[in-house]
Amino acid sequence: MALSINEGNLDANYLVLFNCNNSGLIYVSDNVNNFNILISKCIVIGIKERGISIEKAHYYNISHCLLSNNNVYAIENKDCDGTIENCEFSTNYYDIYYDKSCLRNDILNNNFFNSILCIRLRGYINNINYNNFYGPSIYFIYIIYGIPPYSLVFSDVNATNNYWSVNNIDRYLADGNDDINCPYYILYIPILNNPNISAGIK
Repeated sequence: MALSINEGNLDANYLVLFNCNNSGLIYVSDNVNNFNILISKCIVIGIKERGISIEKAHYYNISHCLLSNNNVYAIENKDCDGTIENCEFSTNYYDIYYDKSCLRNDILNNNFFNSILCIRLRGYINNINYNNFYGPSIYFIYIIYGIPPYSLVFSDVNATNNYWSVNNIDRYLADGNDDINCPYYILYIPILNNPNISAGIK
């Protein structure tokens, strides 16, 4: 593991995390306190387990980071709310994986390339806007769950105003259209006809 932090606020910038056998940057708190996590302009490549993982923070912001060739999770978050913006994801298994109680998730102005599953969601409020989904991918966004309540989310997902590099977008979204038990849907119309040039690292 490259860096492990317990408790407190975190402002991490300009880190290079490369080729770790376990995880890259891990933040864990015992309770959800008023701690803010800011991670910006980091490079996370070739991590075997979790590239960036945040658990039990009040709020996090991950921005302007490159996350590539991570074997399992590029970003994994648990019990926290926050924003992931202007990042580049490429050739990970999961680009963004939410676990446990992540109630509000904002994913804005990112580029997604060549990962198996781009975003596995949780929570009540999920805004996925102004991103470019280039693929190829098995799923761009995934919300179905095999047992009750049959959904990883608790309301429809706002995935409007994204660019999708595929014609049959529904094929790459796992929601109530794929499992009649799942009560929620990924709403993706209107779409961007051209890539968002403001997405990605700036």
